[in-house]
Amino acid sequence: VEVALIKTGGSEANYTGYQRQLVGRTDGNWGIVSTTLVNSNAIAFPTCTGLPQTITGFKIYYGTATPYTLEIGEGTLTSSVAIAVGETPQFPAGDLSITLS
Repeated sequence: VEVALIKTGGSEANYTGYQRQLVGRTDGNWGIVSTTLVNSNAIAFPTCTGLPQTITGFKIYYGTATPYTLEIGEGTLTSSVAIAVGETPQFPAGDLSITLS
């Protein structure tokens, strides 16, 4: 699956250097607790080298060819995060959770 950052306004992040992160669909990368999917490892995005922006959420995509286009989940961050030049956005292990239905 690919994990994407969502910026203020609802569109995908596009800071200079940004790209979605590919995270394999294996037990080593994701854990399931009841109906909740949780990242088992940190998911780090490339460092911002320009066009700083505020991140408000995430989306998870899958498909047969990258970039994946089928959305399987999304979420809103508890607090938005301003990404400045030189910062590397990431979700520490256990911080990204999606309720499956």
